[in-house]
Amino acid sequence: MKDRLITVGLAIAALAIVYALFIPKPQRAEEEPSRPLSTEGRSGGYQVLWQWLASEHIGEVASRSRYDVLARRFGGGEGGNVLLASLPYENAPNPTETAELQKWVQSGNTLLVLAALDDTPAWSLAYGDRLVDEVKQLTGMKATEEKQISEKNRMAELRNGVSTLMADRSSVIEPRGVHPLLAGVRSVTVTSEFPSSRWKGSIGDDAALLDIASVQGSDDTAIWLMRKDAGQVIVIGFAGIFNNRNIATGDAGRLISNVLGWCLRPGGSLIFDDAHHGAVDYYDAKAFFADPRLHRTLLWLVALWLVFVFGIQRLRIHPQTWHAADITSFIATSGEFLASVVTPRVAAARLLANFFNGIRRRLNLPENGSAEWQWLASQPKVLNGEVQALRNFQAQLDAGKRVSVVGLHTLICQLREKLT
Repeated sequence: MKDRLITVGLAIAALAIVYALFIPKPQRAEEEPSRPLSTEGRSGGYQVLWQWLASEHIGEVASRSRYDVLARRFGGGEGGNVLLASLPYENAPNPTETAELQKWVQSGNTLLVLAALDDTPAWSLAYGDRLVDEVKQLTGMKATEEKQISEKNRMAELRNGVSTLMADRSSVIEPRGVHPLLAGVRSVTVTSEFPSSRWKGSIGDDAALLDIASVQGSDDTAIWLMRKDAGQVIVIGFAGIFNNRNIATGDAGRLISNVLGWCLRPGGSLIFDDAHHGAVDYYDAKAFFADPRLHRTLLWLVALWLVFVFGIQRLRIHPQTWHAADITSFIATSGEFLASVVTPRVAAARLLANFFNGIRRRLNLPENGSAEWQWLASQPKVLNGEVQALRNFQAQLDAGKRVSVVGLHTLICQLREKLT
């Protein structure tokens, strides 16, 4: 019993170490921040926008594939589609994907980038360090930090308590001039879960970068527009501007309506980039290991294994009393073994050779198995018929014929008895 308990304890400890070191732990849904997905019904998702598009019979598609399939699924000769990408990514695209996306935009489509530059949604905290690089890689626009939260203000907020630091922050976007994208838009209010810096955008090549809206009370640009051959890129510095929380505040609905009215062509769709925020159709190792069903299956397997080890598995073989094999059984077993591997012809030849070697040993001759027929025939107790029978066995062996091993053995035993 003690051995069983030790074995079970060590097994549980080994499994616990493997689980702690190598298997990602799934978070409960209520612990994960709401992500910018078309199916997300909490504050950070786009379910309200999705449902509004469906009610207005505007094409909407949840893309759960990489960017390199855009041209095949939404290519078309005239383009006229809009891809909504929220930055920073959870699953960043590779350079090949980005190159295919740029080709797709240049063919006449629109890339609508909602970048967490001037707001900080909860889902962006884990990936914010790569935001600026992703904006540049995706759009070619270089974002420069223009105004940070000063250290003095940050310390003041800390003194006021964590609740003040974590309070929601609201920003208002106002049109900078007259533009079709801002028709009927007076202001858009965006609420952010956490404070954020302010950014200035610039572009390195000769392409035009148009600032069409700014943050109220400052010159900080909130919306940029740039042409890309037959297509265009719209960058909004607020990742949460069209999420479930903000879509109904101010003129956010009017703004997205203007974007779609200006950019969509007949048959075009607003494409939600769900793939790069964890909702994919292809194999995703992170999602696989985070799936609670996998963990439940592993727990069941471990439980059944422990029941087997602790219940019916015999951990120690009971010692058995040793019994020496008797000589008869040993000879019988050896004979069965030899009979299974030695052919009758080889066995008969060996019987004859051993018989004549015994005679040659008596005559002080070399034991090479040669027959001594003359000496054997001269023995008074040996009959001529027995010698002739032995010669017949030898002749059959020399001719390669089948020999009765039992008959030969019986004859040799009779001859040995007469020669003793």
